[in-house]
Amino acid sequence: PILPLLYDTDTATIDRPGTCKPPRFHHPEDAEAQVAMAVGYYRERFGRPPAGMWPSEGAVSPEIIPLIARHGLQWIASDQGVLAKSGRWGYDAGNPEVLARPYQVVGAGRPLAVFFRDTAMSNLISFYYHRAYQDMDLAARDFARRLTHDIADRLTSQADRILSVILDGENTWAAYGTQAPAFLASLFGT
Repeated sequence: PILPLLYDTDTATIDRPGTCKPPRFHHPEDAEAQVAMAVGYYRERFGRPPAGMWPSEGAVSPEIIPLIARHGLQWIASDQGVLAKSGRWGYDAGNPEVLARPYQVVGAGRPLAVFFRDTAMSNLISFYYHRAYQDMDLAARDFARRLTHDIADRLTSQADRILSVILDGENTWAAYGTQAPAFLASLFGT
């Protein structure tokens, strides 16, 4: 489920004042249970708790930060569009200096790092390369070229940066089919 909507649908229009809302659905206990079940599921599968999470669809809100932090997560990830509408006036999320850095919020008295994915770079892998390229080496080289030209060459400071490439997981690898291993090998070899 989309955690902020499960928590409280009245926060759905936080960035669109005056928008018509549905009847209020407010179940923070269900949002809390979803995070607890996700953490438990991960722990069962991997033998340790997760360090972070991509909430469903990258949906976040100030209200869900404390419940995520209470479950011991150290980071969350969201989308570039969320960063563009965050803060008092929003951020210049198209600027790699702004996008490719971690942010921090505090929830339940604990710091929580927030990473925002580069939507365009992520969508190249999720929706473009498997259709546009037969040769996965060429696809990987194109991604590396774009990474250099569109991101790295635009950085002006020497500060460390983190570019988050987060994929639309339920679509991506099925669309690549048997080409998925070739693309990943090429990408990591480039």
